Amino acid sequence: MKKLFYLALAAVFGFVGYKVFSTQNRVDQLFQNEIKAFVVYNNLEHNNSYILDAYRSVLEEEGVSFAFIPNDKLIKMDVAKVSKVVPAIIFPEFVNEHLLSGTEYWIADYVKDGGHIALVHDADSKDQNGRFITENSFLGRRIGVDLAAYERARGKSFGPRHVRFTNAENVDFFDFPPSRVDDTYTITGYQYGRYEYPTLDIDFTKSSDQKVYAVSDDAKAVFVERNFYKGSIVYANPPLGLLKGRSDDLILRSFLKTFLFKMVKMPHIVSAPNAKGTLILNWHVDSAVEFTSLPWNIAHGYIGQYDFNQSFHITAGPDLDRVGDHQGFDAARKGYMFVKMLMEYGTIGSHGGWNHNWFSDNIDSGKFGKKEMKKYIKLNNDTLEKIVGYKPTEYSAPNGNFPPHESIEIMKELGFGSFYYTGDTGSVPNRTFYDGKMLSKDIIAFPVMSFDDVVSLREFHDIKEKEPAVENYLLGFVDHLVRSRTVKLFYSHPYDIRDYEYKNAMRSYLNYVKKLVAENRLQTRTLTDERNFLLRLIDTKQRFELLENGITVSVENNTTLSEQVLALPKMIGGKEIVPERKYEEDENYYYIPLDPGTSRTAFFVRFK
Repeated sequence: MKKLFYLALAAVFGFVGYKVFSTQNRVDQLFQNEIKAFVVYNNLEHNNSYILDAYRSVLEEEGVSFAFIPNDKLIKMDVAKVSKVVPAIIFPEFVNEHLLSGTEYWIADYVKDGGHIALVHDADSKDQNGRFITENSFLGRRIGVDLAAYERARGKSFGPRHVRFTNAENVDFFDFPPSRVDDTYTITGYQYGRYEYPTLDIDFTKSSDQKVYAVSDDAKAVFVERNFYKGSIVYANPPLGLLKGRSDDLILRSFLKTFLFKMVKMPHIVSAPNAKGTLILNWHVDSAVEFTSLPWNIAHGYIGQYDFNQSFHITAGPDLDRVGDHQGFDAARKGYMFVKMLMEYGTIGSHGGWNHNWFSDNIDSGKFGKKEMKKYIKLNNDTLEKIVGYKPTEYSAPNGNFPPHESIEIMKELGFGSFYYTGDTGSVPNRTFYDGKMLSKDIIAFPVMSFDDVVSLREFHDIKEKEPAVENYLLGFVDHLVRSRTVKLFYSHPYDIRDYEYKNAMRSYLNYVKKLVAENRLQTRTLTDERNFLLRLIDTKQRFELLENGITVSVENNTTLSEQVLALPKMIGGKEIVPERKYEEDENYYYIPLDPGTSRTAFFVRFK
């Protein structure tokens, strides 16, 4: 467990060029009436500095205005000024184990003024000497959880636990994909079944107005909120940033989006293009089986009938399991006409290194290092480029075999921009982390969507899942995209449709996608399209300045604001805003499209 918590990392203040200490942290710059969230840190040491990188990455990708601030500066600030323009303050794990004297009472005043606090994992769990507290803290008592329970158990109850949402409504409230929980609402994962998260032994205490969103399998607190006075305090037990740093993006992102956008209702730029549910359709073409499967799919309308944006990732070599077996797709010869055919229906990407299973097996056996991997990925790319006339920039590893460091280096050298990924399962496209480091700031990972513990139709077949259940999974996935205004990838193989018993389920799924696209409630995108949008979003800077009679909004980046939509809360600081014209809206937000013809815009929205 110690190894899990204390990763030896190379830089004190983060990685990939991030700096925790920046000019935005100077107190004199924090109060220009700018609405933002605070992320607080106290003990920033060599082995925990990556935690803030993880939070920073997700907040940037979710279009949130935020600032990092040291604990000692926070408690010197005027509570009334902070609560006016900072509606949310987050205390991440490992950098806030001990809160400075006076912090708890500062927080109490802030919450009374309407502020919202999030404590994560071990925040406020140690005394000034670095020992776990033996009596519950002031904040623990306010939330209604016993932050001292771990020490009283002498650490024996720390460890991996299953996490269960308390009902279906809370699964939805946390924007968790319904296919990532089982029938008891317990979180599941690809090839793992019920997933285990590292958690502390944190018991509940009696508290009024307490909302329990999720618990562990032994009834420990996982996600808990308590509203009091005008504000609230939320506790999250799992080490969210650590999990993000180890290629499990979903739970940190889910918590931050729920806390900031649903509990607090922060203004932000929606992380989906056009603020609309977005489906990334990714088909893998591995072998000679597709010589008969592709014509069948086209004849039966599974490919070609639907005018979707989609990608076909092809393994181009002549073999499959071993050199000379002639079971590969052989794109330059036998498969040539099929590549030309697929070009009409979507973007062509690279599915690894020449011969599908042979390439993957050689990585597993240690015969292939970076040099050999690059040789065969380049051969795959060059072969496809000669056929399609453009350089493939989307990548998927055969059998998901993606040694992170070597693979990312190769992708940089060969000019890839995005890749299918079996890490971060069920989450959105993101700049993934591995061993506490962001792998790349501009090569975007596209996590595969899992359905319980499988990801493809073939795997449904392997576990003998019935077709009605598969149809429910697929339709529920699409509903999740629309409801959550989120972006997710669905992957399978063309032969999966022909060869397995889910033809009607797939027909219902594709017809449903077509219907929602026609109704302008859903959109389809390629990995390349979404990658370009996400990089523009990360580059975009937004500012929300609070005035007496309204707010001034300014947004800019270096290229274009195309497809970016501002989510503006209907109520800000207890005042109702009045948009200048009719916009799409829901219970909490107006959705204001930004001008695609410019890279910057500014406007004023008045209060009623």
